[in-house]
Amino acid sequence: MITVPYLLATNPTNYGKPWRLNCVEALAAAFYITGFDAYAEKLLGAFGWGESFWKVNQVYLERYKKCTTAEDVTRAQQDIIEELERKYEDARKPETIDGLGEDLLFVNPNHQRDEEEEEGEEEAGEEVDDK
Repeated sequence: MITVPYLLATNPTNYGKPWRLNCVEALAAAFYITGFDAYAEKLLGAFGWGESFWKVNQVYLERYKKCTTAEDVTRAQQDIIEELERKYEDARKPETIDGLGEDLLFVNPNHQRDEEEEEGEEEAGEEVDDK
C-alpha cells in the first residue's frame, strides 16, 4: 500500500483536513514529490481549487521532495507534525506581564485579585479620603 505523507486537503469537501486528500491531490503530491512537477501541476490545474493545494502545502512538499528514501519521508513527516504540535501548544500558552498572569496590558477587572492587593487599595483610598 502506498501512502502520501502529511498534507492538507484543499478540495471543497475536506478543505484543511490533514490526510483527507482526494485522488487528484494525492496523485499530484506523489508526482511532485518524485520530481514530476509539470505533470503534478497539470493534474491540479483542471480544478479551481488546485492552486490552493500548492499554496497550502508548498513548504511540506518541498521538504518531502528533498528526501531520498521512504525513511527520510517518514522522518520529515514526523518532524513536521512535531513542529505543528509545538506551535499549537505555544500559541495557547498564556502570556504574562510582570508575572501577573494577565494576558493584557492592564489588569482584567473580571479576574479575582489577591486579598493583599485589595487591602493595599483600601488603605490608599482611605488616605485620599482623609485629605
